[in-house]
Amino acid sequence: MTNALFFTSLTIPFQTSSPTQYFWYRSALDISDDIENPDNFNFAIAGCLLAAWALVYLCIVKGITENPKIIYVTAIYPYVVLVIFFFRGITLEGMEHGIAHLFKPKVCRRNALHFQHI
Repeated sequence: MTNALFFTSLTIPFQTSSPTQYFWYRSALDISDDIENPDNFNFAIAGCLLAAWALVYLCIVKGITENPKIIYVTAIYPYVVLVIFFFRGITLEGMEHGIAHLFKPKVCRRNALHFQHI
């Protein structure tokens, strides 16, 4: 496979992407078209990654049993984030269509299932 063919095959999905994919790859991650033409360095993502690794380092060095507050935060934090995501999700426009799609059975996919008998 030539390099030109390889790079053009990678850029085609971005040109025909959904609004969600466009936001994720172009706005949030700020991904460039190919590796030959890099865009600006994403300092926000790098800073978050550095802060996360610093917190992991501090928890490992200090130990979570030394400070009980760390145990409470690490046990409760995932539930707080889930509640925030839940309320954010139900306030989005078109939420009812997503819920209906989630719970609507897909009969055509159920008929296409094949089980392997041993």
